[in-house]
Amino acid sequence: MELAIKHHNPDKVGKPQGPYTNMVETDDYVFLSGQAPIDPVTGKIFSGTFREEATLVFDNIKKLLGNVGLKLTDVVKVNAYLGSLEYLKEYNEIYKEYFSEPYPARTTVGCMLGNIKIEVDLIAYKKNS
Repeated sequence: MELAIKHHNPDKVGKPQGPYTNMVETDDYVFLSGQAPIDPVTGKIFSGTFREEATLVFDNIKKLLGNVGLKLTDVVKVNAYLGSLEYLKEYNEIYKEYFSEPYPARTTVGCMLGNIKIEVDLIAYKKNS
């Protein structure tokens, strides 16, 4: 049996900023590439407070998932890359505004992200919907 793979670059959240696909859909899972705070209207990186950038990232993720009929409740794994671990407490607060118990599996790391404060990639399970 061959795995069916679909690649998606919906205009709802701007075009990818490099040689990658925003979202890859298989028979059972959807994989989102790292989502930076990209303004869907301009297609440019948005620079703001940590909360503003994180909110934009999660709102874009909701739009991407909605493009294939999924919701945040279908997410099973979240990887977050914070420009500084100083944002961790605020990230946890924002995260709980988008996800509820039982929470997805999660990894959060602090790393150099250049001019952005957050990037998030994730995996969603299609059979929950």
